[in-house]
Amino acid sequence: MATRSCPPQQQLNVSRPIRAALVPKMRLEDFCDRFDLSVIILQKLDFLKVTGPHALRFVSDAQLVENGGMDIGELADVRDAQERWTLGKGQDD
Repeated sequence: MATRSCPPQQQLNVSRPIRAALVPKMRLEDFCDRFDLSVIILQKLDFLKVTGPHALRFVSDAQLVENGGMDIGELADVRDAQERWTLGKGQDD
């Protein structure tokens, strides 16, 4: 008995969100300025060699706290700004 199989593309038509890839890269300094992040946060991200918001999705919260010395409020501000950047928003929106 032969089994029917559909090409992989037809079996699962699930799209994964890739919004970050659609938003233009931004320098870290511009990101912090546009999203009103403090100079202290800028310095901590720069110390970790984060070049902009496009790189933040590869950095865990634990790394930002343990290696970057961020406190919970700074972490929340960074993740909020990252989310707004991903959605194409800025401090004026």
